[in-house]
Amino acid sequence: MAEVPNNPGNKVTLDELIDRAKSAAELAALADKHPTARADLETQVRIDESLARLFAAPTAGEGRGSQRGELLRVPRPRWLPWAAAAALLLAGAGVWWFVLRANGPDVLSPAYREVVAAGFKPEEVCTTDEAFVQWCRLYMRQPIYPTSHPDGLEYVGWSKGKIISPISGVLLVRMSGEPVLVVLERTDRQTITPGPSVDPSLHVFRKRIGEVMLYEISPKSKAVVLPALSGTKG
Repeated sequence: MAEVPNNPGNKVTLDELIDRAKSAAELAALADKHPTARADLETQVRIDESLARLFAAPTAGEGRGSQRGELLRVPRPRWLPWAAAAALLLAGAGVWWFVLRANGPDVLSPAYREVVAAGFKPEEVCTTDEAFVQWCRLYMRQPIYPTSHPDGLEYVGWSKGKIISPISGVLLVRMSGEPVLVVLERTDRQTITPGPSVDPSLHVFRKRIGEVMLYEISPKSKAVVLPALSGTKG
């Protein structure tokens, strides 16, 4: 790739650099040589930080959305992911956190497809509510209770996988026979924040219970598992 000349009189836009760069590192290096483009990149980061605050995951009790599961429908600008990675190189890891909160990668639909393709078999079968709570207490370091049992909802069992962190909890559920997955992760070991599904046949919902984020990935158009889970006994 021919390097863009560092000519102060020749304005280079951020879009031009994104089109020419072949990696985040190249984009960061080029933006660093062009004050206008770098300023645009930093402006985008500040905008994304505002979006992150606007779309931040609700904590338990923050309105009806946190109880029913909030559908993730956050826009993904064309300048991600390279500009986000370049922002990390230019401004440090603090920026990357804000970018990912609003525009995280789709790691949930691939996990869903993998679990379904493997036969939808859990590592540990879930037989009782007490066993459910004990699993959460052991692996999430806090209890989570199934406070309701909607018609057609079957808790199949638990697994663990490298999804959000190396040891994300995975709850396998069937709703009227259809596979539904819930990925659980403690906020203190969450290395990324999952974004919406790029697969139009799958939907992602989220809910926070105490220090645990729960992400439901499902072919259903509304959350079916998250409303049935709580941090306290029903």
